[in-house]
Amino acid sequence: AVEFEGSETIYVVVKGVGRELSYSPSEYSGSKLEYPIACTVDGSATYSGGWSSTEWVSIINGDNYDYGYIKPNQLMEIDFGKTVNLTSIWVNSYYSSYAATGMKLETSVDGSKWTDWGEVSHERPSEGKYYINLSAAEDVRYMRLVFTGGGYSSYGIDIDGMMFYGNK
Repeated sequence: AVEFEGSETIYVVVKGVGRELSYSPSEYSGSKLEYPIACTVDGSATYSGGWSSTEWVSIINGDNYDYGYIKPNQLMEIDFGKTVNLTSIWVNSYYSSYAATGMKLETSVDGSKWTDWGEVSHERPSEGKYYINLSAAEDVRYMRLVFTGGGYSSYGIDIDGMMFYGNK
């Protein structure tokens, strides 16, 4: 286990044995889950309409007209509001050239013990849309995502929407 100190809480991150991420331009597993109730981005990021960080939840909730730019290696934290059984994450970028080329993922049920899923690197998707698939379904309430590469010039990585799939 690796321990690190954040704010005033000690978090434990455990490397998940047999837990890996994979990339697919079109394949996923599970059914569409309810959208998260909260999403924040650590540090500065830009949003359509100049929104505050609390508006990231409207950006990631589906395929809509809201978008934001996140820098490579900037932390995105998501709260589903309840435990869901996660299998896949769909990410949409406006153009292929604006998309991420890698992602790190950690998941938690309680917000203090985290499972590290590692990192997946991939080519830019031809249409800006792609899936990140978990090697096994996982009960999750909280997620930490870090997009590790890609994006468009100084703007960063474009996020036009996200959907989450799993077993209901």
